[in-house]
Amino acid sequence: MTRPNTLDELAQQIAQLQNDIARLKRHNFTLITLIGNLIDGEKLKSPSIMEISVIYDLMGDELQSIRAMIADYQDLASFTEQANQLPNPNISADSIMFVVQAFLNNGTLSEQCAKILSDYDNAKQSK
Repeated sequence: MTRPNTLDELAQQIAQLQNDIARLKRHNFTLITLIGNLIDGEKLKSPSIMEISVIYDLMGDELQSIRAMIADYQDLASFTEQANQLPNPNISADSIMFVVQAFLNNGTLSEQCAKILSDYDNAKQSK
């Protein structure tokens, strides 16, 4: 991090550090769970939303964006396009299905999640 020249630059650096600290606090809480699940690979077949947030380094607002995408699901093409526009570089359109699976496992938006996963499987099989 470079030395700030103005108060605005300092404020931006402070805000970035606060975001980094918040992310680390949240991930520290779930890291032990993730390690436990990695030891027992069977558990990763039904990941929780918290585990997914660690795997893909998702913040709360990113999870809310994905949740909104799931809630507003119309078709796979537009869903995939929205997924490609997510700002997080750690998550791709393909890996978003793992996130959808986590929402389904938690019983969140189950009907929409099941439809998304079904459409995704059908699209893969038709290729």
